[in-house]
Amino acid sequence: MVYRWRNAVQAMTNTEAAECKSRGDTFAGQGEIELAIRAYRQAVGLKDDYFEAHANLCNLLVDSDRIAEALRHYRKAVRLRPDIAELHDNLGNALRLGGDPYAALAAHDRALQLKPGLIEAHINRGNALNDLGRQDEAVEEFSWVVNADPTVPEAH
Repeated sequence: MVYRWRNAVQAMTNTEAAECKSRGDTFAGQGEIELAIRAYRQAVGLKDDYFEAHANLCNLLVDSDRIAEALRHYRKAVRLRPDIAELHDNLGNALRLGGDPYAALAAHDRALQLKPGLIEAHINRGNALNDLGRQDEAVEEFSWVVNADPTVPEAH
């Protein structure tokens, strides 16, 4: 009996979290960033392992210049889904914005281990290398991008 009750409560919590995430998606699509952030926070508050809500919340927090909070959620999202290269790349961008280019470089390197052809990660890795004063390596990274896709303006 208790087992069924716990399952019912868990199902309700998952449904409520999904509804909050859905509201966050709607608000974000309408440009209502603060309402979207609030909805995503509610979703992860209800279901701490809700990867998609953490990931969406991270992006909005970075865009709102709330880097410290974004980093907490990025780290949680990476623990939940360590196999997503783009997530490591985004974590690297947030780390760089937070003033930690060494950790940013490590995150971009991890993204490229997972997906070697990820153009954005090469660009971001080049930016981190540049921040570290490693211009020759940064130039190599940007050259790789230009050779892979000459239409990418960030690499020129």
